[in-house]
Parts: sequence; C-alpha cells; structure tokens
Amino acid sequence: MSFSRPPAAIEPAFTKYEEINLGTIADNTKLEAAHGLGEVPKGFLFILQCKIAEDGYSVGDRIVVNPNQNSAASSSFSTCSFDEINVAARSIGVSTLMSIAEEDASGGIVTITRAYWDLIIRVWA
Repeated sequence: MSFSRPPAAIEPAFTKYEEINLGTIADNTKLEAAHGLGEVPKGFLFILQCKIAEDGYSVGDRIVVNPNQNSAASSSFSTCSFDEINVAARSIGVSTLMSIAEEDASGGIVTITRAYWDLIIRVWA
C-alpha cells in the first residue's frame, strides 16, 4: 500500500527585508530605529560597515559579526530586540575598541576603533 500527500503550497520563507544603519556604537547605549516591515521580523543580522579605513579594511567594507563575540575587556553590543515597528541594539562595554578578524585572512585579530564603523542591522520577515 502506498500513501501520497497532496502537494503543499510553496510559500517563500522570507518575503521582505530591511537594512537599518544605526550609526556608531557607543558605550552603554540603546540604538533604535523603525524597520518598516509592518510585522515582527523573523530574524536579524549584525553588520559593521567601515566608514574610515583602518587595519586593511576600506571605506564601505562590511563584515558580519556575532553580537556577543567580544570579551568583557572590550565593547560588545549584547542584545537585539524588535517588534512590529522598531529594531534596537543595546551596547555594553568599557572601551572604544572592538576586536575583529584581520582583513587579510591571516587568522589574526585586530582591534578596531568603533568611531570608524557603523552598526547596520538587517531584519527580515
């Protein structure tokens, strides 16, 4: 005996996304903006975009970062929250520096100046 199922309607997992530039990350700050999706996002991604060249990165370069990748000795943005209207990132930290992988893929870590980078959050629904 064989069983068959009727074909399921195929629905795209994500149909819209927005990128919001929240600007420079400052210590102990909440950066917030409207996302324009019209519904609660299903997910998010943190991106740093270089605005002043340093450590081999050029203006406009983007890197995807883990929101909790940095240690307590440097700054991190610890949470992202969102609802049907806004998206927000909260930063904690004690320094104006952040650690990221070297641009040349040598496996090293460089400490960047946060004032040279903007935080962009991509949300999708």
